Amino acid sequence: MKKFSLLILLMCLTIGVLSGCMSDQTIKSGEEDNNLEEVEQNHEELSKLAAENEELQRQIESYEMEAENIQQYIISYQSQIDEMFNLLNEDQKLALAQAYWQYELTVNETNIPDDGVIEIENQEVVISLSQHQSEDTYLPYELIELGRLSGEYFHEHILQVKPEQDEETWRDGTIVTAYELIFTDLASGSEVEITITDELKERLGLQTDLLIIRIK
Repeated sequence: MKKFSLLILLMCLTIGVLSGCMSDQTIKSGEEDNNLEEVEQNHEELSKLAAENEELQRQIESYEMEAENIQQYIISYQSQIDEMFNLLNEDQKLALAQAYWQYELTVNETNIPDDGVIEIENQEVVISLSQHQSEDTYLPYELIELGRLSGEYFHEHILQVKPEQDEETWRDGTIVTAYELIFTDLASGSEVEITITDELKERLGLQTDLLIIRIK
């Protein structure tokens, strides 16, 4: 009887040991499966990033080639412009340079007529002389400067204003600069006389250098 009990005990111990080994193997197998899945995921992400990097590299190369082509086009275009300028005489160059700068003289945002006389109903008057610079930059800088009104400041081409203005202001933008003379309370029937240079007269296309503003 004792032998039989001992045999049963040994069998139970053996089964327990075998069960433990099988359990350890199952855990290890599960861990290996998880590690393999993680490796596969990392591999997929790396492959995706590598593909994206290759695509970005192709785009960069394409942009670089496009930029190089544009640069070559600009060089060719500028060369053609330089050749064209060499064929122009001095008067033609000056006319082209002057076209780069536009000047406008207005009274309450109304252009002054060719005869230089304008009538205004409002007793508050704003006289504005503006300089507009073209956005085109294909002309050489030296030629561009030839097209400006002479002198350091274009408003100096307004020689005299009678009576004297109440205020004067500047509006300075990127391509448009304006000098303004402001009269705040002119009497009905009064006049404002403005004398300008012959150079400004010609640029404005006026027939006279004496401008008269009449207040109704």
